[in-house]
Amino acid sequence: MADQSVAALIVSPANSPFLRRTLDAVLGQSHLPERIVLVRVGKESFPAVDGVEVIDAPGANNFGDAIREAVSADPSIVQAQWLWTLHDDSAPFEDALANLIAEGARGLTVGIVGPKQVAWSDSDRLLEVGVRASSFGPPPRLFDAG
Repeated sequence: MADQSVAALIVSPANSPFLRRTLDAVLGQSHLPERIVLVRVGKESFPAVDGVEVIDAPGANNFGDAIREAVSADPSIVQAQWLWTLHDDSAPFEDALANLIAEGARGLTVGIVGPKQVAWSDSDRLLEVGVRASSFGPPPRLFDAG
């Protein structure tokens, strides 16, 4: 398997009630990211966490803006083979990153890999199972959340 280095970027306001659980989940991955970066939106400060960098994204209006600001502030982030972007409220299961990398490595044309998403309070309830897309765009949804 080729280089499978990962930079995890977690976008969050510092006062998020979900952030600690998400950070613990990322730090507990069976394939630990080489870099973990908290992308701070808002003005509150984050408590220091060993092995976790903090980049401010003061002008971010949305998730995409925050990721762009982080990469602009530290372009070395994109030296990783994979960027794993997470919201503060998306605590992954411990094998999530390993499974995403395995799926991404299965084909030469894979550019983006996404997980199944389950409800925060009920991990048996599926919310999303990913989107397939081509140069013609994504197809219609295959099922309704619930």
